[in-house]
Order: sequence, then C-alpha cells, then structure tokens
Amino acid sequence: MQQAHLRYATHIEKQPPVHLRIRVYLCQQEPIVSHLISQFGLSVNVNQVVLENRVFPRQVDLELHGTIAQVQQGLAYLASVSLAVQGKPNADGDSWYY
Repeated sequence: MQQAHLRYATHIEKQPPVHLRIRVYLCQQEPIVSHLISQFGLSVNVNQVVLENRVFPRQVDLELHGTIAQVQQGLAYLASVSLAVQGKPNADGDSWYY
C-alpha cells in the first residue's frame, strides 16, 4: 500500500505546472477561492473583482496555478456549483483582451 502511495505521489510531482486565467460569474455566495485552495491544492491569485451593490462580487478574475489534475478538479468543482466560467485566451498577457 505504501509503495503505491509513493508511486502516485511521485507521478503527481512530475506533472508540469499549469497556469490558467479564468473569469467566474457569481450568482450566489460561495467560498470558491477557499475551496480551490483547500480542496484541490491550487495556488489562486485574485486579479480583479467587480462588485454588485458594493458588497456581493458579481465577477472575479482568477489565476490558477497547479498540476493538470488539480486544475481539472478545480474547474469541475466550479461547474458543479453552477458557476459560469470564461477562460482567458492569452493567459500570460496583462489584459483580459488581446
């Protein structure tokens, strides 16, 4: 059992890191950044927040850093809580648009 765990851990460490920028459109209060970090081990940077009524965020621009598996699991989580997600075509660019 321990050998299988070590092989799995080594396999995860060999995966190349992924950098993804997304825009999440919020329709409910859900601690999405906290879940992405604690449940999936992602590193998350919040780049921009657009507020609705000065309290509730309407859209959030995020940078996700992690392995392919971690990012896939994080995106699946966002889909499971019915949030609209838009991917950024130029992840390394400063602006959201070209």
